[in-house]
Amino acid sequence: QQLGVATDIAVLRAQSEMIDQMAVPVLQVWDRTLLVPLVGAMTPRRAALVQGQLLRSITRVGAIRVLLDITGVPTLDERSAADLARAVQAARLLGARAALVGIHPELARTLVALGSSFAGVTIHATLQDSAGQRLELVRRKKRKDALLGNLRTDIGEVALDEPRFTRYFGSTTPDLY
Repeated sequence: QQLGVATDIAVLRAQSEMIDQMAVPVLQVWDRTLLVPLVGAMTPRRAALVQGQLLRSITRVGAIRVLLDITGVPTLDERSAADLARAVQAARLLGARAALVGIHPELARTLVALGSSFAGVTIHATLQDSAGQRLELVRRKKRKDALLGNLRTDIGEVALDEPRFTRYFGSTTPDLY
């Protein structure tokens, strides 16, 4: 009988852990970028789950960016806002920059009324705004890389004209890489 109770307790614990993981999904949406969609009330227990799942996922993936999507959070009280701020700080300590997305008017009013400070945290009204900004950054990086590639090619061609290159740079070996 005791063996049956112990087995039941083990099964209940495993189910509870599975439910906790499903309650706080952490999705990898880009290379080293995580999305944490939050829906429903932020209780202290749930905030602890969010922080735990988030930090484990940052470490596992080596994430450098985290999007906390609070579109589905109807309201935050002072404690919930502080818990969210602590999750952002903890992510920062692991080397990931966190952004809050999904700030709707009611949440904005509440956060201002509570005096919550999310200084240094990127905030976007919607997940789409955040994704758009990320795509723009990727486009800029690709343009920059293309320009640098062209510059390196041009310098390489000049290096082939050794006398002229030596006159300008004093060496025949371009030390640009």
